[in-house]
Amino acid sequence: AGTLLPRVRELVGGNPILLIGTKLDLLPRGTEPERVADWLRGAARKIGGVVDVHLVSSKSGDGLQAAARALLAERRGRDL
Repeated sequence: AGTLLPRVRELVGGNPILLIGTKLDLLPRGTEPERVADWLRGAARKIGGVVDVHLVSSKSGDGLQAAARALLAERRGRDL
């Protein structure tokens, strides 16, 4: 089922959130990653302030470069 911190907004204040779903390589065969990302976007609407969603796999490396680029772009000189 995964975890979305119910109090994440309380923890990060007004800072933007880049939601990164991990274990992309463990999705069942035939699962469309974009549909999973869409589901995460829908779930994230409840907490608000989510600027982007990325799915990654540290095992295969899929999605890591795009997620890293998004982090750097969203950083805008701020600490992460």
